[in-house]
Amino acid sequence: MREVRELIRSKNIRLSVSDKGGKFVVIPHQLDVEITEEHLEDASLYRPSSEKEFKSQYRKLNNEWAKVARAAGLKPSVISYLKIYLPTCLVLYLLIKTHKLVSSDDLVSIDP
Repeated sequence: MREVRELIRSKNIRLSVSDKGGKFVVIPHQLDVEITEEHLEDASLYRPSSEKEFKSQYRKLNNEWAKVARAAGLKPSVISYLKIYLPTCLVLYLLIKTHKLVSSDDLVSIDP
């Protein structure tokens, strides 16, 4: 384990959680960087945002929530309780897509 920790510390490898079942994945650090950069370059999913824009968006969300909640007849105290007052900025977590290796026995048909 000491060797693995040293490889992680020296940024030679990245130890990550897989997308299925919480298993772990070991990938070269450079591949991890390339995967992350590719995801962040997708302008349809990610783009830079300022603090001002972030605050504006959560205020709009609170206003919409209040409108819907009032229309549903909720008490003002409930509406206020469920508003977001201390929003947190989302963090990008990339889970490595893993595939189960299929043996030839798995492909045999059991139909009569």
